[in-house]
Amino acid sequence: MTASTPVDTRPALPDRHFIRALGLSMRPLDGGVEGRVALTPAMRAPGTRCPRLAILATLVDVVAGHVPDGPRTPTIDLRIQTIDSVPEDGEIRLFGRALRVGRRLVVAETRLADASGREFAIATTTFKNQVLDATPFDVEVPPGAVIESFEALVGARVVDATALELDPAPELSNGRIGTVQGGVQAFLAELAAERVAGPGARAVDLDIRFLSRLSAGPLRARAERIGEAGGLESVAVRLEDAGDEDRLVSTVSLLLEKT
Repeated sequence: MTASTPVDTRPALPDRHFIRALGLSMRPLDGGVEGRVALTPAMRAPGTRCPRLAILATLVDVVAGHVPDGPRTPTIDLRIQTIDSVPEDGEIRLFGRALRVGRRLVVAETRLADASGREFAIATTTFKNQVLDATPFDVEVPPGAVIESFEALVGARVVDATALELDPAPELSNGRIGTVQGGVQAFLAELAAERVAGPGARAVDLDIRFLSRLSAGPLRARAERIGEAGGLESVAVRLEDAGDEDRLVSTVSLLLEKT
């Protein structure tokens, strides 16, 4: 296994940070990393009992980002797919393991299961093989304040029929590299995709590619409905830096089913 030179230490996250509000705990297990989290109403899309796919993607991002032996950054890409019904409550478990550890990149797989062990989602991620600091393997994510909804925490606002945007803020940031946290980007994209897919649409497949930092803001998500096949809506979302001539920050592809 080869790792690059460690970079700076991790800054403390604000009490109401998007990551800390998830209540995730982790530990090394069987050559990988196991994460556990109790599902809460704040994680659900309004009018449903299932957690948003972007919430699950954020959990994957944190767990897989600790594979194989400690935290790495930044995320290059992340795809999560549901393969069975998503649990509505109780505890869920995530197990991340390395598929390949190279000189430059780490590719990991994460499987998500309910408390009984039934797998309901699978994800793959790519990270730059850049260790965050030189401390021993650290899997603690200190719990933050209990929030009523992640929608309120993100504070997205409507731009027009196909676009939403949010302002960068400490509770939404990835302070390590100076941009909006990747899970928040996925969350904004999911909200925008739901708007163009229509009422009752729920994301079942999310693929996000991180291309550059948000340097100015606000972060704008513009969604385009691609088509429908097999009962699934295909939506593409561009995440742009609206304060920097709409420079492309990330691209997201989603499949949504009607519930």
